[in-house]
Amino acid sequence: MKTNLAVSIIGKDQTGIVAEISKALFETGCNIEDSAMTLLRSEFAMILIISIPAAMRQSAVIDRLTAAAGKMKLSCFIRPLKNAEHTVEKQKGKPWVLSVYGADKPGIVHAVTALLAKQNINITNVQTKIIGTKNKPVYCMFLESFFPAKLSLAPFKSKLSATAARLNVTISINAADYPTL
Repeated sequence: MKTNLAVSIIGKDQTGIVAEISKALFETGCNIEDSAMTLLRSEFAMILIISIPAAMRQSAVIDRLTAAAGKMKLSCFIRPLKNAEHTVEKQKGKPWVLSVYGADKPGIVHAVTALLAKQNINITNVQTKIIGTKNKPVYCMFLESFFPAKLSLAPFKSKLSATAARLNVTISINAADYPTL
């Protein structure tokens, strides 16, 4: 059975972060199985699921990753995963993408995601960003999700519209077109 680690790294953005961390993983024979990496204002964040070769000690990988992160003055958190065999799990339901645009204020993420949770909608990805100008900022949120097959769309869209009105934002919903493999 292979060993998997969850790795979170964050720190001030600078050239070479991905190269340095991926080099440490390559040199220890590790494989990046899943990842999300993004720039959040001036901070670069990485979340990785890696697999360690059977012949490699977990502590050696952790030491190498910690050293690579430290060299670039990044914070690093690593934890072992149990039973993390990679399987391609088909999400239940239908894939949808929601987009939210409006004036920035606290509570938008909570209100929208709470509504989705009440409908048993599984969120698989969320991205938020403020765009526009300094004088006219616009809050954007994009959610990828899977709707239960039995979800009645019309009543849900009505609840979504009510939430949008309460938040004074625009929410659009579109069926996602994911390729089947």
